[in-house]
Amino acid sequence: MRSGRNAPGALEDASCHLCGGMAATRRGRESLPELRTRERLLLREWAEGQGCLLREDPTLRLQRRSSHGEHVVGFDSESDIWWKTTHPGKAGVGAEFSYELLPPFAIAGIKARELLPSEYLARLILHNREFGDDVRLEGFLDEDQPSLVVSQPHIKGTPATAEQMVQQMKALGYRASRQPSGREKELDFLL
Repeated sequence: MRSGRNAPGALEDASCHLCGGMAATRRGRESLPELRTRERLLLREWAEGQGCLLREDPTLRLQRRSSHGEHVVGFDSESDIWWKTTHPGKAGVGAEFSYELLPPFAIAGIKARELLPSEYLARLILHNREFGDDVRLEGFLDEDQPSLVVSQPHIKGTPATAEQMVQQMKALGYRASRQPSGREKELDFLL
């Protein structure tokens, strides 16, 4: 694994590279698999130009390695950094909404969908801006089913309770869309 982390602006730089390369493409004219393939090629090109085209998953050599929802994670105790590699051929999972056809255009349904690499990067950029985090794009794992590699500093502390999460989100200007009952694992928040 290379030493150190990429510059803080790597997420934004890669995102701009994707936007520039996809400028002529309008969503709706290409299928999601076609868009995903084009974006992977553009990210590979970006990573090669930045010297962060990876041949091996950096989490393989780290402690506390485990697989979670959208990443395989490993902890580097020397740098106090978590390294995260998206599952092969994936770039995270997001929600896709369907709406009623007539006003007031209420949400008719929601389903999970594999994100495009550009959507994954945009979500990480937003997360950094909204919550003051320091998630960084570290590279592109160049395999038949490529992965994106990010890093994030370890945050010391104890897991927050549902009520503490609600209070912190309110302090950041969000409001809970429902009150925690203590049984749910996730809470919804609105800005």
